[in-house]
Amino acid sequence: MPHAESTTMTHPKPITTNGDKPNSEFLSHLTSYPIVSDSLQAYRSHPYGQQTLSLAQKAESTFLQPLQPYARGPLSYLHPYLARADSIGSSTLAALDAHFPLLTKDTETVKSTLGGYALAPIVVPLRLGRRGSDYVWQTYGREHRDCGGDKSL
Repeated sequence: MPHAESTTMTHPKPITTNGDKPNSEFLSHLTSYPIVSDSLQAYRSHPYGQQTLSLAQKAESTFLQPLQPYARGPLSYLHPYLARADSIGSSTLAALDAHFPLLTKDTETVKSTLGGYALAPIVVPLRLGRRGSDYVWQTYGREHRDCGGDKSL
């Protein structure tokens, strides 16, 4: 993808049941976004991320690798459908690139642009609530004054 500087991964790609290397247009396009690749890199460098990846790799080698010879037949039937789903996913990401060019920018640009919008679900209701409260108190004060409520007995 044009917006990816480096697509090298720390983990080698596993060999599939038919001996080919997995090649997903969707996954390579998704990981080419700078914010996704930076997030993956941060996850891989964090101790919890390293531990979960290690556990997943052990689980795969323990449970899935012994079943690979039995999966060759069914996977050969699924291959055209999976290839079509992969191409649909890749074309969807291409459409997202066209509609949201911010996704292809570097991580800091995306964070600074979206930073203000992240707090909007919290700030906007508070701001509207404050406006409503101000309106109610101003209306009450005006009506109280108009009814002669400010006169002392």
